[in-house]
Amino acid sequence: MVTKDAEANLSQNGNELTLTFEDVKRIGTYQIRAVPNGGESRLLQSADIATINIAPAELTLTENINLTRAYNGANTFTLSAADVNSLYTGEIFEEDSASIAGMTGSTADTSANVGMSTLVLDNGGQLVGEHGVNYRFVMADNVSINTEIKPATQDIMVSDFDVKTTATTLTVSNVETSSPLGDFVLEYGVTDDSSGYGTHWQSSPVFTGLKTDTKYYIHVRVAKSQNHSVGAFLAKIINTTKGVTAEDTKLVYTGRTQELADLFEFADGLSIDDYDLRLLDGKGEIEGSILNFEKVGTFEIGAFAKHNDERAEAVLELMISPRSVRFGGEITLTKTFDGSSFFGILPTAAGNFTSTVTNADRFLNAENLESGIIERDELLMSNDFTHFSGEHMAGSNAGMSILEHKQPIIDFLLYGAQAANYELSEKPVINTVITQATRDNQFELNLGVESFSHNHVSLSYTLTHLELAERLMTPMNFTSLTRAEVDDTPRVEYAYSATNSITGVTWQTSPTFTGLQPNTTYHFFARVAETNNFHATAHEVLSLRTNALGNVTVPEEIEDGNGGGVMNRTLPQVLKMLRDLKTYQVQARY
Repeated sequence: MVTKDAEANLSQNGNELTLTFEDVKRIGTYQIRAVPNGGESRLLQSADIATINIAPAELTLTENINLTRAYNGANTFTLSAADVNSLYTGEIFEEDSASIAGMTGSTADTSANVGMSTLVLDNGGQLVGEHGVNYRFVMADNVSINTEIKPATQDIMVSDFDVKTTATTLTVSNVETSSPLGDFVLEYGVTDDSSGYGTHWQSSPVFTGLKTDTKYYIHVRVAKSQNHSVGAFLAKIINTTKGVTAEDTKLVYTGRTQELADLFEFADGLSIDDYDLRLLDGKGEIEGSILNFEKVGTFEIGAFAKHNDERAEAVLELMISPRSVRFGGEITLTKTFDGSSFFGILPTAAGNFTSTVTNADRFLNAENLESGIIERDELLMSNDFTHFSGEHMAGSNAGMSILEHKQPIIDFLLYGAQAANYELSEKPVINTVITQATRDNQFELNLGVESFSHNHVSLSYTLTHLELAERLMTPMNFTSLTRAEVDDTPRVEYAYSATNSITGVTWQTSPTFTGLQPNTTYHFFARVAETNNFHATAHEVLSLRTNALGNVTVPEEIEDGNGGGVMNRTLPQVLKMLRDLKTYQVQARY
């Protein structure tokens, strides 16, 4: 009989004994005892007892198995039948109901984190099925079940964020995610395209050293952790601001060079050194940050970032206006009295005056008394006043006054290489002088003797207006001109001298001279007197000798003042000669 809880039966066929198992578990230790047929069992000697040990059949894994899964917080793995199919040696008997099924195990390092380890099977890796207990799973030497825990996919998504911009920095803030981050952290990247490839990711939300006025793609995502991959990124297109700005600027001319750097406003950390300045419009050239020009005007200057020479980041419209100056010299216009106050161009296309300018290069700053001319500039006051007209403010009479402008002259008063860079702050005072006219050719003055004695002479004259002179006078007849209460009526004045010279003589309106010395030769002068607007005419002279004391009243001999010698004449002849001669001397012979 077999003893092991009646799990097996022994039968004999001839000399052959067969052990038959009665239950599904066929493994174990069995004792077989010899017992007489039909007899009672008896205690046999140990030699009469047969012991049989039936161990589980082995299914041996002969090749490595690699198991991989994503991190899930556990260190356990399941080994499926598919994992070992065709990778083991051994046999499951046909009559047995057993199969390789899922087996479980834990990582040898007991870690649930991402990494690689080996699998330790639970319970040696038993099989399943009705007779599965009769088999066991074993691994050959140097064969293992390898495990790899890979990072889990990050399912927290970035849904929105803000970006603060400057010229060279971008700062991410207010990031919103699909669920709380917990122990996860964010990372940030920037590229110049939307793909995100080649992005340098960083933990700081601040990007520095960027190009000014440039489009960037800002990426934000949940960063990779020990057990999770990076999350999907969210991108936004953001422009850095301009690094330089400029406002339209008006300046007054201070020289033919202008520093431009101070006319641009640069963002923090930037300077003129980060930009190239180019002249977009206007006549001149730029060297570095200096504008060189010859003539004031409007200049358009572009500031180009050195990383982008195709588009100006800022454009400065610079308007340089002429420097305001006052003329510090003196301008005088002079003409001869012509009966009018007019200074300008006559119908004959000629000017009726002459002009003189003193200190033609002296100009003062319009707001103070300092020099108004920039060093090395050439600026002069014009001497050409032929294209304007004006009035002598005092009227038409001879004298000094100032010009009342009738036609503007400011535009052409200045000349010189840099004249276009200056303007007169006010019309310069232009002095006007009307000088006395001469009228020698207007009259014929004939001088005669009315009477004379030993101590007095009384003259007479005839004054003839010449028709030719009257015809040429412009613009009016000078012989009868009376304007602005100035009397220019021609009047004869007289003087005498013992030396036949008018130097030092005293002119008088009376033709009678008294207190003369007897028997003395005198020279008597007559001319048309000076008036406000006319010079005195050239004088006429008559020479005669006064009587000696006695009874002789008329000389018998008269010396011709024109060099004709001494002549004896009767009294009527003498009187006629006195009327005809301009100058004569009377000598009395005793």
